[in-house]
Amino acid sequence: MRALASGRPQKARQLWARVPEAMMERRSCADGAKGPRTYDFTNVHLAATPHGLARTLLIRCSTVLNKRNKKGELVREVAYFLCHHTPGTTLAELPIAAGQR
Repeated sequence: MRALASGRPQKARQLWARVPEAMMERRSCADGAKGPRTYDFTNVHLAATPHGLARTLLIRCSTVLNKRNKKGELVREVAYFLCHHTPGTTLAELPIAAGQR
């Protein structure tokens, strides 16, 4: 997990821009009609909740160029999930939970 150096609020896409490509892990989040739904995932550790739950921004990125940006260029689709979970939950467990939503 990547911890934020500062406590100031940031948008999800700003956090994503700071994640090195090497931090991404290829994982399947669930089985789809055509087989496993595989994406690249990473997470960013956020401040814990007042109730003792860990809070993480899970970032899911497609493995192929499949979306056009505002300039018309093909890019990888990126999705963000705000996860509240028990401390110690691993990156391997978060995509499975996100795939069941």
